[in-house]
Amino acid sequence: MGNKIKYNIKNVHAAKLTVTVVDGVTTYSYATPQPIPGAVSIALDAEGESSPFYADGIVYFRSATNIASSYSPRKMRDVIRSMARNICAPINMSTVAKDANVADATVATYTSILESLHILDDIKAWSPKLRSKTEIRLGSKRNFVDPSLVVAALHATTENLLDDLNTFGLIFESMCLRDLKVYAESLGGEVLYYRDKNGIEC
Repeated sequence: MGNKIKYNIKNVHAAKLTVTVVDGVTTYSYATPQPIPGAVSIALDAEGESSPFYADGIVYFRSATNIASSYSPRKMRDVIRSMARNICAPINMSTVAKDANVADATVATYTSILESLHILDDIKAWSPKLRSKTEIRLGSKRNFVDPSLVVAALHATTENLLDDLNTFGLIFESMCLRDLKVYAESLGGEVLYYRDKNGIEC
């Protein structure tokens, strides 16, 4: 029988984390720590029942009740829909917040949840040499792991997409980027995008 080591904890405190987004810059601050008397263990893992989030007839993600207990299904749906409307576009959190009529901090929190659950898979920008005169948009392109999520979020039908070829083209681009990332990453590569001040993109 191997040796067993027991650890004890004391003076446990917890502080609320606040996420603030100003002009696309995210900052974090903590409230005054509050004591938790009688605590016997600490864990960062999620506990509680699994809570599925439904949107447009499908389960977008599942979350533990103690992680996303305060999220609003309506706000989450609006954020996802805004991101879907801006698929394959380098938008910031402030744009999504204005579009979905929520606070910047809400977008930051919900984006973090969607990224941790591998629902969002943004495409980073390619940067040239530091002394290049070309102005590059450094924001990441918003992308989902599967373009079918975009179709569901937009309530799109075959007829809708055929009548709106611009949106159809962006969804097709999303699918191409997804497939390119799969092949590139299997070979140790990376997929980036380029867009200059004149709108030239590749």
